[in-house]
Amino acid sequence: MKSWIRMLLGLQLLCCLSACMGSDGMLVRFGSQAGVVRLDDGKQIVLRNGMRILAPQLDTLQIGEGDCCLVDFQLNYDNQPDSLQNIWHADWLTYRPVDLNALGTLVPDDTMTTRADEHFLRFSIAKGGCVEGRMFLYLEYNSHYSSQVDEFMMLCDPDPSERHPAADDSARLVHQLYLRSFGPIAEGDSVVESLVLPEAFLIEELLERASSAGEDTLHFQITYPTGFNADSSRYNWGVSEVFSVPLSDSEGE
Repeated sequence: MKSWIRMLLGLQLLCCLSACMGSDGMLVRFGSQAGVVRLDDGKQIVLRNGMRILAPQLDTLQIGEGDCCLVDFQLNYDNQPDSLQNIWHADWLTYRPVDLNALGTLVPDDTMTTRADEHFLRFSIAKGGCVEGRMFLYLEYNSHYSSQVDEFMMLCDPDPSERHPAADDSARLVHQLYLRSFGPIAEGDSVVESLVLPEAFLIEELLERASSAGEDTLHFQITYPTGFNADSSRYNWGVSEVFSVPLSDSEGE
């Protein structure tokens, strides 16, 4: 199997892919790929599978080391002089910045306090992924207001005690994260239905913690409020599936 075909199969597509045979060779277009900016050898975008993308448009952007983004791009697989170094030259690229949120430490009140500006969301870790120590999530709101400006809080339990649920992997720790969403709403504002917001969260601390503990894979799950209980005094909480990030390449399974 040709190396570019293996690379194509290994690249997880979040939105779309199209391919065609042009006069200059095989052209493949990728949509909405999560990436992180690196400046070690010019402006490059690192993707989830480790590919590094170069494009002339990057030189015109005000982007910095570690910035997060979603990118659309097109590759001509028959014209890739640096493909052996896993560097790929894009013929066309669209760059959309994604906010990066810090990881905090959980304290007991963080799961007990209710807030008037709390917003309840849904997400699937499987739709996201880890790139260069940054976890990308696609946060889904059933109701999102036009004036709503979102603030996200991702907290880590400093003393994880849960174990991986798989019977053949019972010795593995599962780190617990807690996600909350806040934002002011203007009085009388209108509602936008079914909005999806891509966000990134810095989890390098968790990766380092797992590595120091002798783990070869970071396992974690996310707890998040789904609504109020019967008397509105506490939140009901949902728990995501367990997500695993191999420490060798920080790519989500």
